[in-house]
Amino acid sequence: MKLYIFYLLIIIPLGLMVLIALFGHPVFFMILLLVYALLYRPLIHIKKLISMGAIKSKESWKLFIPFMELRYFKDLYLN
Repeated sequence: MKLYIFYLLIIIPLGLMVLIALFGHPVFFMILLLVYALLYRPLIHIKKLISMGAIKSKESWKLFIPFMELRYFKDLYLN
């Protein structure tokens, strides 16, 4: 996965959530924020790390543990 595509996959949903926060209901924004933080981001991180060969698919469940992706920070955001 190219680095710019990775950043786009992370940033675009945040922009959409900001628009929903401004023009929508705040409870809906909070639900989307939780889904983004607990499901979407780990899935994007898992996809990138597997494509780079940094982790195996069998150990990808570990990235759903909060702050576990900090172990792979350099691989995720700088490569």
